[in-house]
Amino acid sequence: MSNDDGGATVTDLETQQSENNVQQPSEAHLAFLQARQRRKIAELENKIETLESGRASKERQTNYYLTQGRGIRRIVALFDGIEDLVNENDRRYNDDYNAHITVTYLRIIRGNGHA
Repeated sequence: MSNDDGGATVTDLETQQSENNVQQPSEAHLAFLQARQRRKIAELENKIETLESGRASKERQTNYYLTQGRGIRRIVALFDGIEDLVNENDRRYNDDYNAHITVTYLRIIRGNGHA
């Protein structure tokens, strides 16, 4: 019998050793091997949990920015917060838009089409 990863189990080792007339490992040694395997399994389970929790927080953060109606299309080095960059972009857009409205407004008031 072998386990899923292709390795030999403790009972397989016992059978092979008894067939080859090799001294069987003591119960203490078998307990040590089982304890080591359990520790390794626990370590790997913790690692999986850590990786999954990191992915979940990253997905939540991404969803937060997407729900704000913004997406970063390129990878950039950010020295400022994303909210600060978005606010600055909005401010500049509004300033440009207000400047355009002012010129248009003056043209309408004067009625001659020249500013």
